[in-house]
Amino acid sequence: MTRQHFSSIVHCLIVHCSLSHCLWFIVHCSLFIGFTFRTLPLLQNRFHPDEALYASFARLIASGRDPMLHDVLVDKPPLPFYTMAASMMIFGGNEFAARLPHLIASVISLALIYRVGESLYNRSTGALAVTLFALSPMAILFAITLFTDTMLIMFLLASILAITRRQWAWSGLWWGLAFACKQTAIFFLPLIAVICLILFVHQRNLLGFKNLAGFINPITYFLLPAILCALLVFAWDILRQPSVSFWVQGYTDNNPNRLIRANELLPRLTEWINLSGYVSGSRLIDLIFLISLPFLLFSHRRPSVPALHDLALIGFALSFFAGYWLFAFNVWDRYLLVLTPIIALLIARVFYVIGNWLLVIKDRLSNFQLPTSNFQSPIPNLPLFIVHSSLFILLLPPAFTSSQSAFPIGGDHGSYDGIDQIAATLRSAPADSVLYDYWLSWEWRFYLFDNPLYVAWMPDTDAIQKDLKAFGKKSPRYIVAPSWVSFSETQTAIESANFKVEKIQTTTRRDGSPSFTLYQIISNP
Repeated sequence: MTRQHFSSIVHCLIVHCSLSHCLWFIVHCSLFIGFTFRTLPLLQNRFHPDEALYASFARLIASGRDPMLHDVLVDKPPLPFYTMAASMMIFGGNEFAARLPHLIASVISLALIYRVGESLYNRSTGALAVTLFALSPMAILFAITLFTDTMLIMFLLASILAITRRQWAWSGLWWGLAFACKQTAIFFLPLIAVICLILFVHQRNLLGFKNLAGFINPITYFLLPAILCALLVFAWDILRQPSVSFWVQGYTDNNPNRLIRANELLPRLTEWINLSGYVSGSRLIDLIFLISLPFLLFSHRRPSVPALHDLALIGFALSFFAGYWLFAFNVWDRYLLVLTPIIALLIARVFYVIGNWLLVIKDRLSNFQLPTSNFQSPIPNLPLFIVHSSLFILLLPPAFTSSQSAFPIGGDHGSYDGIDQIAATLRSAPADSVLYDYWLSWEWRFYLFDNPLYVAWMPDTDAIQKDLKAFGKKSPRYIVAPSWVSFSETQTAIESANFKVEKIQTTTRRDGSPSFTLYQIISNP
């Protein structure tokens, strides 16, 4: 074998491996790092109040005390609660068991968004989308929380993927399971319908009306499992005989009842824009995206399926964002979580188009090479590889910061540090003890779930004073003061009832600042 033949073989191997494995390597690095960063804070943070409430529902189901959740007010469909309960039956009633199903759902969503990007566009766009979603601070910090949006995303992505593959019944089933996680699934029906319509336009079944059954049958196949899942959810709600339906409670808790006022326009827009910055975590990526998005719309010289998908995703994202901005919904970070995979797909599209533009520029510049130049890039699609690598590098620092719970989104990041230690101390209190509570009711539902200690909710200091005068000497009394409230008024009320407080335990946050103080209330002789 001559030296020239050997060089040719090596060059072919380099080219083949580059084309076959560059995207594979970046995608798998993103998946591995995304999974690792999601698991790092798994046991680091205590529950946010809403998380503690949802976890207490799961413990009621797993323990058999209230498997239908008859005695509690529920504002969400039940699938996440029963999933957490099943996990608790295996791993016990702890934070890890409650968080595990949500972590699994977040990891599955990584594979789904890759397939959705590949089905809607191409493999390269899918690779970019999974990199964005895997390293998104918003997705990372919500992956181990108990908010139902994480499971909602998994089922919605599965429904969209099934639509792109013309699996109508499966799409309906996945959407029905998404509705069984959260009512927000209803907002995604227009997007699913538009993607379905694009498929029919592409197949010319709708425009030509040549095959009406080919249009009606998929709708029927989608609706049957979707409606069945919805009926099962409402049947559960009827069978549990609640004082208030989950649908009514959810509507009451979340209905803004009004449009925002003129003086709220700019402040609310600023707040939502600031929160949306955590989708990528990189200001440079956001800037490139916003500048390039109009060019994406005008980059299509003629109508095409990818162009229609771009319009569908952009229209949905803008409508979703405008709805939460212009209606007086609470400005909560978790409302943007469900929009994160859509934004990830759009950013992926923008960077894919940028890569193609660079590829065209490279090809044109190569025409001006000197005749004596025999240099060839070992990677023919070098611009696309550079785009993928650059995106990965830009996303890595904010993703690492997210794994350290350093961004103010997601669940709790230290405010409730030590509440598990306080609960452990209270477990050693006499069985007839009473814990006065005003600030931590939902947390105690979980952390003191199987404790015989009675938690007495007190609406104000006068109620504590009256209860102490009537029953204070009959059993041991305790109270826990969070560091973010002033305890002086409560202490004054206790002392005016001829009692005093004795500090038993003080816990600290990860930064060394105090978090909770446990007091025992003792009769003052």
